[in-house]
Amino acid sequence: MTGLFLLTPPAVLAATTDAPTGQDYLVRVWGADEGLTEGSVTDVAQTPEGYLWVGTLFGSVLRFDGVRFVSYNSANTPEFSQKWGVPRLMVDQGGTLWISMLDGGMTTWDKGGFRSAFTNANQPERLLWSAPGRVLFVFGDGKLLSGRREGEQWSWENVTLPDALPHGQQCTDDEGRVWYLRGEQELGIWNGKETKPVVLGSGLEGQTIKVLTADAKRRIWIGTDRGLAAWQTNHFEIMTPTNGE
Repeated sequence: MTGLFLLTPPAVLAATTDAPTGQDYLVRVWGADEGLTEGSVTDVAQTPEGYLWVGTLFGSVLRFDGVRFVSYNSANTPEFSQKWGVPRLMVDQGGTLWISMLDGGMTTWDKGGFRSAFTNANQPERLLWSAPGRVLFVFGDGKLLSGRREGEQWSWENVTLPDALPHGQQCTDDEGRVWYLRGEQELGIWNGKETKPVVLGSGLEGQTIKVLTADAKRRIWIGTDRGLAAWQTNHFEIMTPTNGE
């Protein structure tokens, strides 16, 4: 069976339905009768307006308003310059939906409708950072795609991070700087123009970096083979509990 499943707490529906209250969740299925005609889903995202967007393997993007699905594809939406597959749906800081096609190119959607933003044989894998009029994507090989909006058009620049490990990890801080792995004990910080190396300091000597990430407040964290540390102004502070907790 082809369909989309939604788990909903009974309290949400109690005002409009006679849902049994002994269940933790209710299950509702949307299928072809509601417009979900393609079953191979590649990604799901939600924009601030409340729309749920569903990408499908065969090139359609479905918009769900809570009742029905509406299908957009290269046949009815000229802004879809590419036709095969939608592996990634991403929403930037301003609420714009970015649609990254499997065979290259990106299309955006906002209240003004769809726009073709980028055409290339390679498709970005994920949105790394965004700000008004600016976006930064990362490709599967670790290279970056930096975009800047100029009027109604986007200008693009491909960026190779110096000495980055192949298929390494990248994240951004609250200033939009890109942090990435340069070695087992060394990081790099790219500010859009130049790169600054960061070597593990006191208390972290000899440790191997396994994980690099940023939390919801864009504070930088690393996980090593011996513990956990967070970036504080100009150094990493060890955060691993020492009281056995």
